[in-house]
Amino acid sequence: GMLLQARACKLGVTTGKHLATHCRAQYSPLVRTVLWLMAELAIVGSDIQEVIGTALALSLLSRGHIPVWAGVILAALIAFALLVLEKAGVHWLERTFQGFVAVTMVAMGGLFFMADIPYAKVAEGLFIPRLPRSTIAIACGLLGAIIMPHNLFLHSALVHSRQAPGPGEAGPLPNGKIVSRGDSIKYYNIEGAVALMATLIINICVICVFSAGVHGRPEEEDIGLANAGEFLGRRYGKSMAVGLLAAGQSSTMTGTYAGQFVMDGFLDLKLSATKRAMITRGVALCPTMLFAFASPGMMDALNQWINILQSVQLPFAVVPLLVLTSGTGVMPPEFASSALSTYSAWAVALVIICINSGTAVETFITVLPPGVLAAAGFALFAATYLAFILFLAVGPKRSARLLRIVGWGARDPRPAGGAGVGGKEPVPDSAVPLLAYQPERQ
Repeated sequence: GMLLQARACKLGVTTGKHLATHCRAQYSPLVRTVLWLMAELAIVGSDIQEVIGTALALSLLSRGHIPVWAGVILAALIAFALLVLEKAGVHWLERTFQGFVAVTMVAMGGLFFMADIPYAKVAEGLFIPRLPRSTIAIACGLLGAIIMPHNLFLHSALVHSRQAPGPGEAGPLPNGKIVSRGDSIKYYNIEGAVALMATLIINICVICVFSAGVHGRPEEEDIGLANAGEFLGRRYGKSMAVGLLAAGQSSTMTGTYAGQFVMDGFLDLKLSATKRAMITRGVALCPTMLFAFASPGMMDALNQWINILQSVQLPFAVVPLLVLTSGTGVMPPEFASSALSTYSAWAVALVIICINSGTAVETFITVLPPGVLAAAGFALFAATYLAFILFLAVGPKRSARLLRIVGWGARDPRPAGGAGVGGKEPVPDSAVPLLAYQPERQ
């Protein structure tokens, strides 16, 4: 995760444009439309999970007096209330987000030390992991829940919220100090590493607390999202609900602003955070309310499928990010990534894509109806998915050329005037290391 976040940060700082804007400038209309739809789908999926988590927290805090369906509606209203902070400036938003993360860490960290958790076994699992085959789908779902596609778009854009150096070597900070772009990248990477470490700690605490509260008890087989809050509330009190509520609000804020940048970058359509939230949360409310009313017990399956969706969506953000940052078509030559860094990033991406794709295939096969027609349809879908990822990996120019060959009439992916974002040429195909990588400095 840190490797990908660092790439997104470097792209934003050195070019002055975020990932979605580069995708619009570099890729053909057809390709960037698909990328935009995939990013929006990932954001809506994340928003559904945030609504569910907030609704369960409200139900727990009210001792069950607020049903889940009512909590879903209240979750939407709370999100709009938080967006009032947009008028106070981005720094207030950042402080509010940091506050929510701190509350989550304190609540879950406190429960971690209060619960009956075998700390030695936890340490052993962290450093000597064992993953039974039956739990691979859950593990990949967790990966999709932690490394979310829209966070890469968000991280490449948030670096512009501060007064960063321009095209020159150095620039002013609000405190009057002068800092180079290289130092800016270093400080942003430290900030990102701290945030990811906090995320890791919170996830460890949540998993351990939940496992300690449920494992080995008679109700273990019957506990799901619909009744987990009530059960854990009786065991741990309201600390779990407070942590869950804070986590839901912090995720809501990141999802809303990621959606803003995605829509602005891909469509050049500027919307306020409130209008953007109305669209995203309006779409997310429909399936969530349906499950909350019709079958609360099915929310476990919904949550698991959304995690799988997030992991499957990841390549549509990761591959363009790596293509754009692997050469000098977009990146300034002095900030182009080294061969070792580029190959490492592509290797990590390949491993993630293979694991996620294999898990998704196994998951879909379990629910696939019998018959040759269903199998053939799924095989076609899987082949199209993998082919599109490879299509993205060959670079914008080759992908546009391939579309012209098959008669889809794609134009050369460069704006009028013959230059890409920031006056640079579109990304050369040699940016992809598997084809012909040219080592650069840094």
